[in-house]
Amino acid sequence: MKNLFSVDGKVVVVTGGSRGIGEMIAAGYLANGAKVYITSRKAAVCDATAQRLAETWGGECISIPADMATLEGIEGFVSELSGKESHVDILVNNAGVAWGAPLEEFPEVGWDKVKRTGEGVYLPVKGMEIDLGGLAKEYAADCAVRLLRDHGVTSALIELAGDVATIGSQPSGRPWRVGIRAPQGGDPVGGIALSNAAAATSGNYARTLQFEGRTYGHLLNPLTGWPVEGPTSVTVIGENCLSAGAVTTIACLQSPKAAMAWLSEAGLPWLMIGQDAGYSGPLASKLGLSPP
Repeated sequence: MKNLFSVDGKVVVVTGGSRGIGEMIAAGYLANGAKVYITSRKAAVCDATAQRLAETWGGECISIPADMATLEGIEGFVSELSGKESHVDILVNNAGVAWGAPLEEFPEVGWDKVKRTGEGVYLPVKGMEIDLGGLAKEYAADCAVRLLRDHGVTSALIELAGDVATIGSQPSGRPWRVGIRAPQGGDPVGGIALSNAAAATSGNYARTLQFEGRTYGHLLNPLTGWPVEGPTSVTVIGENCLSAGAVTTIACLQSPKAAMAWLSEAGLPWLMIGQDAGYSGPLASKLGLSPP
């Protein structure tokens, strides 16, 4: 599991990495052995943050100030980075926006619509969104665990939109009991016990649309752009929410057969619910659920 998600020696770029979520993401990569480049519009702030992160977490954190909201800024950043690295392993776009426009007409200068001030980021166009799906809530749950532990908390459960992280057991000494939602609704399919562990669930059933008699989920196949036809739901237990959530999300983007292979390789307890409502995985056996 450690090698599966290792970023040791990887080259990482974090845009908007001089403060806030971007700075925390950069710190996480540095702490795990990655070489990190951060960028932001204010050169002095970007340089100071890079120096502070390197001193705090070790490793290399390099500042390349640039205004990524303009095409000129992007090209300048790419030019300078290309002079330092032959490749980039991971790119973290710290904030994103989207609004209605055909893909072939979507302008790269759309970032100009985002208003940024010293107080925060504003989306002035009706319907604009910032999407941190698949990352923010799992990371936030893990941050909450660390914060609570730093303040001496020895028993807690943190739940964020279905993802759960725990500290110790319940005050009674029993493990925390967490139900797994049935995609079709009704009673949970079963309950799992957690103690100093986390559980994450990804699914393609909660946010759907009907079109020409078919139901489409919100998870898209990155190769085709169409909704995936993979597992309906995947639950994974791990040491932390972020790793468990990464495993579940990747599984849901694959065919059922490929998802099972991926989950087995990850080596974590898992439960997969297929489109036929059948169950598979180590947790299915433990919960006494029937295979498809």
